[in-house]
Amino acid sequence: MASDLQALLRAHARRALQVGRLPIGGVPGHTWGGPGHGQPCALCHRAVTDTDVEFDVIESQAADDYHFHVRCFMAWDAERRDMPRNAVSSRQLRPIAGRAPLPMGAGPR
Repeated sequence: MASDLQALLRAHARRALQVGRLPIGGVPGHTWGGPGHGQPCALCHRAVTDTDVEFDVIESQAADDYHFHVRCFMAWDAERRDMPRNAVSSRQLRPIAGRAPLPMGAGPR
């Protein structure tokens, strides 16, 4: 079910925002979409392949580059907009390398 998947992704995004693994700050410096290039998604940690649409987000203050599946981007963006600005540090952190992907069936496809 799409709504179950989106709820799972939003919960995952909420936690990543709370611990500072994903940025919560204002509008990203640059955001664009296109075919994936095999980079791991900043939210679900699965590769964004060339058969997926990828959103690339560059956080202007820290010059960090985040790659997202479309559904993962939507979950992160919705959660960061809903989260109170003082809920986490405004400091921007890079994604944690080597994180395990979400369980099978919980990815964005």
